[in-house]
Amino acid sequence: MKNSCLSKGDVSCYRDLVEDNIGLVGHVVNSFSPRNKQEDEEFYSQGCLGLVKAARTFNPKNGVQFASYAVICIKNEIRLFLRTRRRYEKRICLLENDLPGQQDERKEDRFSYIDCVADDYNIEEELERQHDIQFLRAIVEGL
Repeated sequence: MKNSCLSKGDVSCYRDLVEDNIGLVGHVVNSFSPRNKQEDEEFYSQGCLGLVKAARTFNPKNGVQFASYAVICIKNEIRLFLRTRRRYEKRICLLENDLPGQQDERKEDRFSYIDCVADDYNIEEELERQHDIQFLRAIVEGL
């Protein structure tokens, strides 16, 4: 790949760079060991975004090979995805034998898996909202 091609911002150069290194995405996704096919596809799509970002921001003058730079960008994009997903997907997990009254049941009747319930309630947002309401009431009463 010619350095002059990348410095001019030629779209076909970026496309060639992404197409030549698309295998890196699969390799990096496998290192994250996704738990199911849907998660594998989500990681792969985020990794592809990371590869495109790597192609757009790569500077050959830094003396680093594109593959090394791209792997870091791909991993960072997947990690960013995981962080944002965790932020919006708070869970309360009830483990086996932790439920009241479950200790007395027969083993066949107990939970044998982790039962996860999504919890969308965010106490910080609720406190901010209540504070804003009190602040606005004080302003309105002062009028």
